[in-house]
Amino acid sequence: MHDLGLVSRVSWTPASQSEDQVNFDKVVFLVPEDDETYNSEAVSAYQAQLADEKYATTVVSHITEQDTLLALPGSIIIHIPNDPSTKDGIYEAVHKSCARLVEAAQVLNKRQHQQPDKSPTPKLFSLAPQHPDSDGLAYAPFLG
Repeated sequence: MHDLGLVSRVSWTPASQSEDQVNFDKVVFLVPEDDETYNSEAVSAYQAQLADEKYATTVVSHITEQDTLLALPGSIIIHIPNDPSTKDGIYEAVHKSCARLVEAAQVLNKRQHQQPDKSPTPKLFSLAPQHPDSDGLAYAPFLG
């Protein structure tokens, strides 16, 4: 019998794809604060790809910054997590990323319940890239 100690193995059932297509024409990238690390080159590449497909994009660090953008139907929000520069920075990066993601979900939820016309609330997605030095540990909260 092998004792794996603190290691546990979880087998997640893949999420089923939605039957409804998400229609959007604006992408809002929710990135970490200016003094925090994230993969800004990847965000720039995403913006270029979206521009080629004729989608408007903007980058914000707080969801409330661009409240008028969120009022527009057809917006989606892409959460970009903090990118830890060292293994010692994983906890702080995860903590900040999760807090920002939860804050965004709370703002969207509140907005949905306050809209009298029940127009569609923007969808919220989180991108969780693999980091070569952390074996995905920093992004584990976003992957299950």
